[in-house]
Amino acid sequence: MTDPFRLLFTASRSIDDPALIYQQMDALLEKYGAVLLRHGHCPDGGDAIVDQWATERIADGCQVTVDRRPAPWQLLGKIAGPMRNGFMAGLGADGCLAHIRAGSRGASGCAAFAEWAGIPTRRVVV
Repeated sequence: MTDPFRLLFTASRSIDDPALIYQQMDALLEKYGAVLLRHGHCPDGGDAIVDQWATERIADGCQVTVDRRPAPWQLLGKIAGPMRNGFMAGLGADGCLAHIRAGSRGASGCAAFAEWAGIPTRRVVV
């Protein structure tokens, strides 16, 4: 088995372009042969779309692994999202793909953590 490309994915909750996300993720999967996808597991927006992509590709037999990291809102309150984002970046990745709408603080913050951690980051601003 090929070592997977470790991708940190972050997106605004209002992202609603499955075609673009599927295209980008399929390109990564084709390029690297295997993807470990880490995301914040938000039930809305880009996280939900990329999670659906992963579920479908796994069902197709592709080498995709998902590492879902929901924020512990009940435990930490408002700081849970930024803390989770910093934690995900701290785990390391080979790349970060950030879909950001209207200056979303969550996705922008996660991308900033990734850049700070030295992770090559691609921001798709919509």
